[in-house]
Amino acid sequence: MPRVLPTGTPVRVLPKKLAKVANVNADPLWEGPAGTGPNGGITFSLLSRFLVCRERFRVHAVLGLRPADDFNHRLEFGSM
Repeated sequence: MPRVLPTGTPVRVLPKKLAKVANVNADPLWEGPAGTGPNGGITFSLLSRFLVCRERFRVHAVLGLRPADDFNHRLEFGSM
């Protein structure tokens, strides 16, 4: 059974989708575990993301891509 993302997309499709995204910032956002700046070091959440899926960790930490925010009708219609 092929591995799929929570969205239902097969993992093998992810590199094709990432190739379409232009990398505007050539410098990585995360300075690595030995970084001394505000973007350096390692946290438990970063470590757990890495252990779950290395490619998704790279997309999140190095490229800085995040999933799109979902529309929550309860919040939107409650704030009218």
